[in-house]
Amino acid sequence: MTTPTHILIVNRDAAAGEALQQTLSEQGYAAARVDTGKDALAELDRRRAQPDAAPIGVVIADQDAAGPESGLGLIRRLHDDWPLVVPVMVSGFRKLESAVQAMRLGAADYLLKPVVQAELIEAVQRATQRHLLRVEHETAQQDVADVNTDLSPKRRADDAPPDQDTANNDNAWQPIPLSQAMKEPERQILLAALEANDWNRQQTAKDLDINRTTLYKKIRLYRLDEPA
Repeated sequence: MTTPTHILIVNRDAAAGEALQQTLSEQGYAAARVDTGKDALAELDRRRAQPDAAPIGVVIADQDAAGPESGLGLIRRLHDDWPLVVPVMVSGFRKLESAVQAMRLGAADYLLKPVVQAELIEAVQRATQRHLLRVEHETAQQDVADVNTDLSPKRRADDAPPDQDTANNDNAWQPIPLSQAMKEPERQILLAALEANDWNRQQTAKDLDINRTTLYKKIRLYRLDEPA
């Protein structure tokens, strides 16, 4: 990573939260702590309102905390309102249903208390990679939108100022087939989506709202090979 991914720990237990914060700081992460899910959402809003503030990439949520915006409630809010943020769930009890729901809502992992340091680091690494993939995916989609916005009809010669020689203007826009212009952005979107879904083609096709046959054809077209 060229810059550290910022982590937000949501834990009312100050001692436990500070221990997690210390562990992550020693690994090079910029970690902060808040008490509740409501505080976490307020912090996310605060950073979004300040362009110079570093955005949060991963949230470590305590499943055992009370309140509608804690635990799974917080993860649902992140899923709906903060799709680039990847949560990691922490719980004192082995709750299969909660774990499944958390994963379906985009959680990278479900850790049991007391949290083992090595497991925490591995979970945050996975969450960080997923966050970066989501950012890349969004950037690729924005690039496609920018291409569509920026493409404009070729300026006619009689629209140029009389003293401008458009034939010799190296900066003049030159037309290319739209299909060619869209290839690289489309390839980047496909690759980011495949990686975000661990190369699960069925889920990738669903996320991209295309059928699997179309997805397979595009994978062959762009020579996207699943890593060994």
